[in-house]
Amino acid sequence: MLQVLSIPEDIYYLLASHNQIRYVFGEGQNVLDRLDLSYNKLSTIRWLKDFKQINMLDLSFNEIEDLSAREFEQLEKLTILKLNNNRLLTFDVPSDAPPAVLRSLDLSHNRLVRLSYNQQQFEQLEDLYLDHNSLISVTLGVTRKFKNLKLAHNDWDCATLMKLFKNIRFGTVVDYNSEMVCPNEHERGICCKESDIPYLDRLLQFTAVVISHDKKILANSQCNPSSLPVIYPGALSTAELEKEIQIFKKELQSLEVNIEEKESQVTQNVHKIDELIRMYRVATGDNAEPSYNLEQVLEHLKRREQFTVNETIARYDQAKAKENELGPITYETNHLDATLNAKRSARMTMYMETAQLFKLVQKLQKEVNRIATNNMRMIT
Repeated sequence: MLQVLSIPEDIYYLLASHNQIRYVFGEGQNVLDRLDLSYNKLSTIRWLKDFKQINMLDLSFNEIEDLSAREFEQLEKLTILKLNNNRLLTFDVPSDAPPAVLRSLDLSHNRLVRLSYNQQQFEQLEDLYLDHNSLISVTLGVTRKFKNLKLAHNDWDCATLMKLFKNIRFGTVVDYNSEMVCPNEHERGICCKESDIPYLDRLLQFTAVVISHDKKILANSQCNPSSLPVIYPGALSTAELEKEIQIFKKELQSLEVNIEEKESQVTQNVHKIDELIRMYRVATGDNAEPSYNLEQVLEHLKRREQFTVNETIARYDQAKAKENELGPITYETNHLDATLNAKRSARMTMYMETAQLFKLVQKLQKEVNRIATNNMRMIT
């Protein structure tokens, strides 16, 4: 069977499934759009950088254990990615890394225990398959794009599962009731476990299983358990494992105290949010989460701030308009003041001249009277 695959540059669609392919190479400027390499022996996808035009990629049923953001940097057109039935433990691709147009992602039947940095990418998907893994929690925002979502057969934390269901839009096809028999709790037919600290709880359970297994082996052996050598690097004895469990329990107690403090702080914050809601009379949804109400308050405050900014700008524009109108009026006022002052000065001059003329008239009148008196005397 084929073990090394070299893809010519003029191939548009290639089906090479059910082989023993371990290595893939591209030749020249590749235009490959659809590639099916399912049921092979691939353990890495570093070769993907040579296929920038790829739209659909099927890598299911291989031996891939690890992925990195670098391997997706050039895949700006990838819309369908199938990675189911591999050996993935994580799928951590930062939200700012391509593929930005990805619409369908199949991660089912892997060994996933954690998904980080993927919330933004998951929210743009239409189909997301996470079933048959070991996931405890995953973060999904409120998205309106999901059409199909598979979650069953994981190790879900019940609180996380309930939060997930709240963010799933009506009409999304979810694999509810896929697990009819659950050893613990279930939410809508999907098994889950209730725990305050899910990851630590699972770690303690796993450690307990390891210790129990070691004890059974030691009980069936003829040698002294304390004298058993360490037969593989990094292995711990039963006593050391029990010691670690005690350490974990102490850390758990410390975390529980921390959780109580955080819960108290959250309660205070919720009360503060309620006060802000009443203060600003913000409309909130029925039975809405405090985070949603806080978003409503913040949105209300943003609108108030924007209104204030707009009002300030409008008032400033009005003031500038008034100032522009005031310029001609001020000029006209100054002109009228100058005219008035000139007229006042002219009136004062006329007043002084009139006073002088009045004095002259009085003097002349006296002279006329004197002459008239003399004439009368002469006639007499």
